[in-house]
Amino acid sequence: MNEQTLAKATGRSKSEWFEIIRGAGKGDASHREIADYLHKAQDVSSWWAQEITVEYEKHIGRRVLGQTQDGLFQIGVSKTIMAPADTVWNLLQSARGISLITEDPDTDSPPGQPVSDSLKTLNALDGTGLTGIRVATTTFEAGSHVRMRWQHPEWPAHSILQIRLTPKSETKTTLSFHQEKLPSRDARDRMQLHWRRVGQVISEMLANPNSTGR
Repeated sequence: MNEQTLAKATGRSKSEWFEIIRGAGKGDASHREIADYLHKAQDVSSWWAQEITVEYEKHIGRRVLGQTQDGLFQIGVSKTIMAPADTVWNLLQSARGISLITEDPDTDSPPGQPVSDSLKTLNALDGTGLTGIRVATTTFEAGSHVRMRWQHPEWPAHSILQIRLTPKSETKTTLSFHQEKLPSRDARDRMQLHWRRVGQVISEMLANPNSTGR
């Protein structure tokens, strides 16, 4: 959270809000209780009440980096690719690209492995890959982004993965991965490393089309 933005929007710094929370006897209250207090008693907007509460929970060690208010985790990873957006998109929706999206992050199998019929088109993924990853496309915008349910076989429920392309110039594209509803800090760390690796592999593939990228 940007301190100047917070102070401008709410009239107080982060440390001042922390003191107000403690002074009101809300230091050990639940997330909802703190946020409701800030919104109703301190006239802070709902959005900023949530943000201040999250920052306070981080401050007291109740919440760690990447953890959301529901107790789950999220990550954001981006990679600048030296290629036009349509070139990056074409790779993502190829068999090699889909294999990178649907493989187990703990394996080192090369991209281009065979996929089942249910995993052959990026706009309609709905199945389980060879390493047990379950995926299902929920939103698809050709050339721009795809959103899907993504579940490791060890997880109790699916996460939400969004992959987005942002053209920076005619020859440069930012490839972004955002994944939320991750079940643990360990899963967060693993997936952050995984999508960083995937971004690097895609960059290497496009720099050297004859390379597998591994």
